[in-house]
Amino acid sequence: MQIANSFGEAEIPVAYIDYEQGGIESKDTLDSINRNTTDKRRQYIPIKGYLEKPFEELHDFYKIVKVIIADSVSDLKITAYQLNYLRTTYPKIIWCFISQVKENGAMYGGNKMAHNPTSVIHCSSHPDPKERFATLEKNRGNDLTLKYSMYYKKVVNEPKKRKLSFKVK
Repeated sequence: MQIANSFGEAEIPVAYIDYEQGGIESKDTLDSINRNTTDKRRQYIPIKGYLEKPFEELHDFYKIVKVIIADSVSDLKITAYQLNYLRTTYPKIIWCFISQVKENGAMYGGNKMAHNPTSVIHCSSHPDPKERFATLEKNRGNDLTLKYSMYYKKVVNEPKKRKLSFKVK
């Protein structure tokens, strides 16, 4: 939800699909929305708790949003082929799929979906909330030094500045 809120801060429309924590109307989900977003930013974050036809609905979201976040990807019940089709058909959409991984690297829920994400973010689960950070494990050719505090809800280190060595047309 903090990722969606960050896009909302920049006034970028986000579709947030939340299958977690007992459904969209559960106390945990409502608490997460209230804790991690603001009223102003929520106007840019339409939230759905369940997609009846996930592939078709994800296909249609591109008309109204620039970012699609799903928690969790395994609950969407789409195939890796469908996911890659969507990602390549709509390359200007930022796709953010959340998956929980066990310590041994296996995905929760028996998810065996294989795809090659552009970025992989690791979120620590330290007992002290002030010591919980999100760090990049993969960022396809980009800076891996970013460190985001989930407690303070902001980047807590200065990212490396890089200049383009070419022009994009």
